[in-house]
Amino acid sequence: VSVAVALRSRGLAVTLVPDDPVLAPELGLPGRFRLVAAARAVGVAEATEVPPDAVPVAIGRQPVAPRPPFGPDVEVHVIGDATGTGGLAGALQQAAVAAASI
Repeated sequence: VSVAVALRSRGLAVTLVPDDPVLAPELGLPGRFRLVAAARAVGVAEATEVPPDAVPVAIGRQPVAPRPPFGPDVEVHVIGDATGTGGLAGALQQAAVAAASI
């Protein structure tokens, strides 16, 4: 959700496609309320289907192989804690590299 807020704050159209009816349930309260409120405030949309083009996927906090909800022809960039524990600075660096390659 925080990535969606950051992208939307930079003027990009962002739609979240959550796999859980509650956005960011792992955050707990009140952090989740603040983050979801921030997403709504900047105009992050929600949908039940995957929109076209670039789709950042955030899946939990454990390193896992991505199982994106779209076809095999879509390029996937795995970053952040999905690649191991690298902290926020490492995840941001990986995100910058991935974004530059798109």
